[in-house]
Amino acid sequence: MRILFVFSVVAILFAGCSSNANTTTTLATGNRNGSDTRNSNAVVPSDPNRPADPGTESANVKLTPTKAERADKLRQKNLAAAPTSGPPALPQFRPAPENSQIATSMNGEGAVIETRIFKNHPQLAKVEMTWAGPQDKSFKIFLRNGKVVEAKSDKINDLKDVPTSILLEMAGIGAGK
Repeated sequence: MRILFVFSVVAILFAGCSSNANTTTTLATGNRNGSDTRNSNAVVPSDPNRPADPGTESANVKLTPTKAERADKLRQKNLAAAPTSGPPALPQFRPAPENSQIATSMNGEGAVIETRIFKNHPQLAKVEMTWAGPQDKSFKIFLRNGKVVEAKSDKINDLKDVPTSILLEMAGIGAGK
């Protein structure tokens, strides 16, 4: 008797959990007499996990976003979550190679900025790398003589590990000068 009771409870649970997402109930319509007053031609939202029918326009919809689209969405999400009042947070600098310090921050447009400051390099004062996208990186190289050089490079992935000789080449200065 007990086994029959447990079996019937499990069967009821499975029957209740296997309903289709596109079915309608009288509780959803809010109608007290039990009749469905909704328009039978109404558009029912489809299951996003179900593949599109080949004869419809939605078959051409791209389901997987690209890396750039995901980065842009994350950037917009971070901008929306950022506090709207008060001064921006100061970047936290940490030690880097060749007697320098590095910090990472985000500007008002949501682009990531890496800043590397050289403590006692004879020619380099500071380098800023701005990530506008996964492959769109721009550099500002601040020299000790006051000159600022702007450059672009896809070869550099992390500003922390870039030797000063490569930064000087990007600035148009030979490492031996």
